[in-house]
Amino acid sequence: MALFAIWRRSNSLLALLSLALICIMFSSLQSSASPSRTHTLARPSMLKFIVIGDFGSGTVRGKEHEQHAVATQLATTAASFQPDFIMTTGDIIYKDGIKTAADEQLRTKFEDVYSAQSLQVPWQIIPGNHDCHGSLSAMVEYASKSSQWDMPARYYVKEFVLDTGEKVRIFYLDTCLLVCGSMKNFRCEESMRPNLSLKQKQRQLRWLKHALAVPSQWKIVVGHWGVYSTMGNGPTPELVDELLPLMREAEVDVYFNGHDHSLQHLVPLHPLKGPHFVISGAGGYEAHAELSRKAAGYLNKQVDTIFRKATHGFVTAELDAKRLVLKFIDLNGGVMYQTEIGVAE
Repeated sequence: MALFAIWRRSNSLLALLSLALICIMFSSLQSSASPSRTHTLARPSMLKFIVIGDFGSGTVRGKEHEQHAVATQLATTAASFQPDFIMTTGDIIYKDGIKTAADEQLRTKFEDVYSAQSLQVPWQIIPGNHDCHGSLSAMVEYASKSSQWDMPARYYVKEFVLDTGEKVRIFYLDTCLLVCGSMKNFRCEESMRPNLSLKQKQRQLRWLKHALAVPSQWKIVVGHWGVYSTMGNGPTPELVDELLPLMREAEVDVYFNGHDHSLQHLVPLHPLKGPHFVISGAGGYEAHAELSRKAAGYLNKQVDTIFRKATHGFVTAELDAKRLVLKFIDLNGGVMYQTEIGVAE
């Protein structure tokens, strides 16, 4: 009887220790991310958003920046399109991000530029490489001071439910961590180090693997660096090696990114599987017409280029239970390219 009591107590202790360990592991996965919550839609059967990135350039003499011109057209388009939110793809504030949540650049390069009534919707923010020169914690903190700036954490999930019951899950990533956690990419710089570590990188990858496992009709991933790209910085080997396998396994439908100042639509070459790659990084900073000589261009052999243009603009998106319609909009409001993507079966 004494031996049985000891055995029962030891097993109870082991169970408690196991439970504590699980709680600690879950807590560590969540520590840099915001838990997902379901959002209400203005149109229950459809989700509408605009995708824009690389916009916070301001006006610089001698540079062909078009932030204000893009913002004017963005406001006009949004007035008729009526998006539920703006999806951003990073590089929100050039050239070195912000230092504090009271940084004057937040007014001159964001608040004042996007003050039109049609743009007073949530702007879902992620950091780009230029933002990573500054304080990412200040970017998160600013969300508590602005009704537009929606950034609950450095990486996070947004979940929407259509009236047909299908879920749409959008995963916003901190690709500064994923690419520069090891500091090997040619766009990684020493000034980024305070925001980076290999431990944080691996934590985000574990978090993403768990988050992608949650069933949903649509899975959309948003980052700054491109997995593939035919312009500017080109493909990112770190994402091809570590992010792409996770997206393929989870059958992600679309990967949106910026980084390269252009508009592109790329698809995996048959029989390779993977998401559609949509680049919307033409929100203001001068365009990238050529592929960098430092780019890992050979990786582009794995994709087919459906559309590409080195011009300023953005992408509108209309999504329902079965399809996603994308339109690539230029500075004059014209549709340069349109495509329809079916949900992964």
